[in-house]
Amino acid sequence: MIRVIMFDLGGTLVDGQRPFPHVPEALGAVNGFETADGQPLRSCLVSDFTMAEPPDDPAHVEAIFADYLALLAGFGLTEFFRPPHERITLSTHAGVRKPDRRVYETALRRLGSPAGLPECLVVTDRKSVV
Repeated sequence: MIRVIMFDLGGTLVDGQRPFPHVPEALGAVNGFETADGQPLRSCLVSDFTMAEPPDDPAHVEAIFADYLALLAGFGLTEFFRPPHERITLSTHAGVRKPDRRVYETALRRLGSPAGLPECLVVTDRKSVV
């Protein structure tokens, strides 16, 4: 059963400088979905972005995250991923880039979800992810 849907941003929700048509409506609908057992379907954003150097520098990771949040606000998509410290994960939070499974596992931890990777649907423009 799918319990969590993970979205990529670039090439998936946005094309260049704007969201694809109907993305806000689609994200709004997804936020109201339920799993097969009647629980809310959780959703989050998982994205590669600037990697902190070194990858474990918390101050640099937070600065990169703030830049990403500003970018997301510019697209008008922030409201669909609140609270952002739970529902948005950058590869720099895991210290590795996608498609490394640790990025998705980090996203599940940040989301506070007990779901395992087999219970996740990843929506991306890439052919393979995990």
